Amino acid sequence: MTRCIISCAIVLWVSSVVCWAGDLERLCQKLPEDTFCFAATSGFDNFKDDFDTSTMGQIAADPQVKTFFDQLIASISKAKDFPQIGDEGQDYVEFAKGLLLSPTVVAVSATSGKMSDEPCVMLISEPLDAEGPLGKLFHQMIQAEMASKKIIKKQANGFEIYVSNDPNACSPYYIAPTRDCFLVALNDNNYTMLKKLADSNPNDRLANTLSSVPSANEMMVVYVDFSKFMQIMKEEAPTDTDAKQMLQVLETLGMADTRDYLIKCGFEGKNLVMDGKIAASVSGSVWDAIGPVDKSVFDRVDPKAMQASAIYINPAQMYDSIISCIMAVTPTEDKPVQAQIAQAEEMIDFKIREEFLASLDGSFMGYILPPYSSPELLTGGAVITAQLKDAEKLAGCMSSLETFMKSTVPAQQMQISSQKTADDKDVHIWAVGLMAMMQVIPSWAIEGDTLIFTSHPNITKKMLQRIASPGDPSLMSNPEFANAASQIPADAFMMSLTDSKAQARQTMKALQQYWPMLNMGLMEQGVQLPIMLPSIEPYIEQMAPGFSYTRKTADGIEFHYEGTGLEATSGGAAGGAMGMAILMPALSKTKKISQRVVSGTNLKCIGNASHVYANDYDDKYPSDLQVLVTECDLSPDSLESPRKPSRFDGPSYILIPGLTGDAAANIVLAYENPAFCENEINVLYCDGHVAVQGKDQLKQDLQKTYEYLNKPIPQLDW
Repeated sequence: MTRCIISCAIVLWVSSVVCWAGDLERLCQKLPEDTFCFAATSGFDNFKDDFDTSTMGQIAADPQVKTFFDQLIASISKAKDFPQIGDEGQDYVEFAKGLLLSPTVVAVSATSGKMSDEPCVMLISEPLDAEGPLGKLFHQMIQAEMASKKIIKKQANGFEIYVSNDPNACSPYYIAPTRDCFLVALNDNNYTMLKKLADSNPNDRLANTLSSVPSANEMMVVYVDFSKFMQIMKEEAPTDTDAKQMLQVLETLGMADTRDYLIKCGFEGKNLVMDGKIAASVSGSVWDAIGPVDKSVFDRVDPKAMQASAIYINPAQMYDSIISCIMAVTPTEDKPVQAQIAQAEEMIDFKIREEFLASLDGSFMGYILPPYSSPELLTGGAVITAQLKDAEKLAGCMSSLETFMKSTVPAQQMQISSQKTADDKDVHIWAVGLMAMMQVIPSWAIEGDTLIFTSHPNITKKMLQRIASPGDPSLMSNPEFANAASQIPADAFMMSLTDSKAQARQTMKALQQYWPMLNMGLMEQGVQLPIMLPSIEPYIEQMAPGFSYTRKTADGIEFHYEGTGLEATSGGAAGGAMGMAILMPALSKTKKISQRVVSGTNLKCIGNASHVYANDYDDKYPSDLQVLVTECDLSPDSLESPRKPSRFDGPSYILIPGLTGDAAANIVLAYENPAFCENEINVLYCDGHVAVQGKDQLKQDLQKTYEYLNKPIPQLDW
C-alpha cells in the first residue's frame, strides 16, 4: 500500500496540477495546525472543462497529438529495459489515478519540535464509495494485503483503520477510509490525524492564509508555512551551529520574519494564470535594494524579440547586504572576504562597490532574439542594458577590466578589440574561440546613460542606433504586446513579456531538427518512436503574448503570470525564484536534515530485515549486512547513506556482529559510519528504534554494547 501513497504523491507533485475549490477547502481545513506544507488537487474531473478550453487543453485533445503520444508510450513500454508493471502494481497505479480525479491533498506535518525527527506525511482525498469502481478496487487491494498479513485491521479514535504490519516497511503507516475522507498517513504513530478528524475543528488560520491570494478558475495550490521552519530553527539554534548560522543569515538579510509562501494557478480562457505571494515584512536590507522599474524600457526592445524582461535592483545596496551577511557569520578574528575583495580590486584597478556598482542606477533590461533573426545570428542573440548614474566612471571600470583580462588571458584564448561604428561610436569586443564559432561574440558599448552588453557586435550596433533614435519600431509597436504591458502594474520591480508564438515555433523547430537523431539512437534500444512530430501550428497562431510581474506590497511580495503555460519565461518563474531565494538558506539546512532522515530510514530497514533474519536463524542477528540483501530482500540502496561522500570508500553503516534477540533495547545493533558524519550520527538499537546521537553519546552506547559482548571496542575513525 505504500506504493499507492508514493504513486499519488508523485503524480500530484510532478503534474503540478493543484486546485482550490469548495470540496478541497473542506479537506485542507482538516489539516493539523503543525502542517509545514502541502500540495493539493481538486481533481481532474473538477477542472477538466477549464483545461479543455485552454490552449494547452486544445493541443492535448488534438487527434494527431493524442495518437503521437499513444504511439510514443506504447513504443517505450515495449523496450527491453523498460520496467514492466505486474497486475498488482497496475492496481496501485489505477487506484492512485482514481484518487486524483477528485480533491486530494498531500501534506507534511511535524511529529515533534525537532527538524531531525521524521515528519508525518498525509494523503487526504474524498471518501470512497464502497460500491463504486474505486471503492471496489480498494477493497480488492486491501484484502490481498490482509491475506498476506502485511496489513491488519484495528480500531483507533473511533475509526476502523488498516495498519501496516509488514516488517520490511521502512515507515509505519495506516489507512482510514472514513465517512468524511480517505486518509493515508505515514509516521503518524500517535494517530494525530485521526484525532483531528474526530475533533472536526477546522484549521481557520490556514483557510484565511489561502484566501489571501484570489484568482479566477483556480487549479493549483502549493503552500509552505515558512514560520514553522523558523520557529524550530530558533529552538535548535542554541545547540545547533547550522541552525544558528542560518538564523544569522536570514536576520541580516531581513528575511527572518518570512511567514508563508503560496502559489495558486488556474485556466482562464485560453491562458494559464498563476498568482503567488510571499508574506513577509519587506523593508530593510535586501528589500531596500529593489524598487519599481520603468516599463518604458520595453520601447527599446527589438520587435523580433522572443522574450523581454526588466528588473530594478540597486547593485550597491544589494552588495552591502550580502557583505553584511557574510560578516555576520564570519568570526571576528577571521575576515578573509575583505582581504580577498581588496586583492581583487588591486588586480582589476578599481573599487567594486565605490566605483563599479555605485555607477549603476539599478534599472536593467534584457531580451532574447530567435535564431536567424538576422543572417549572422545563426543561434539567436541576447541583449542586456543597464541604466547608469555615472557613465564615465563605468567606462573607466570596463577599460580597466579589459586591461586586466589582456594581461591574464592568453591571446589565443580570448581576443579583446574595438570597432568604430559609422557615427564614430566605440564597440568593444571580447571574442572567445569556441564561442565565436557559434557566432556568440560578447561586446559592449555605452550610449548616453546606458550600458549595452550583447552576444554579437552587430546587435550592439543596432542597439546603439535604437537608443539614439527612440522613435524606431520596437516590441511596443505591436498592439498585442502594448496591451500585455499595460496589465503590468506601475510598482512592479520585475516584469517580463513573452512572444508565445515565436517561442512555441522555435521549440517545435528544435524538436524537429533533433527528432530523427533521437529516433535513430533509440532504435538500437528497441524503441521505435513515431517518425514525425505532430503539427500544432493552428494552436500556435492563436497564442497571445504572455506576461508576468513581481512587486512589493505592504505585507510581502506578489507575483503574477498569464500566458499559454507552454513558454519558458524567465519572468514567469521570477516570483518562484524570489521565493526560492528566500527559502534557500532554510532549504540548505533542510537538505542536510533530509539526508540524515533518509539515512535513518535506511537503518530502520536494516533493523526490520535483521529481525526477519533472526526469526529464521535461532534469534541470532546477522554477522554482516550483505546477507540481508541476499536472504531478506533488503534493497541494496538501503546499505548506502546519502550523507556518504562520493570519494569515501568505507562502508556507510557498521554492524556489530554477535548479537541476539536477548540483547537489551539500549544495545547498539548498527550505526552510521562516524568517519563522514559531523556530530549527528544515526544509530540502530536492538529493539528496532533509530536515534540521532552525538559522537560522545555513541561512544558511551558502544562501550555498553561491547561490554555486553565482552569484547574490546574496535578502533574507529572519529
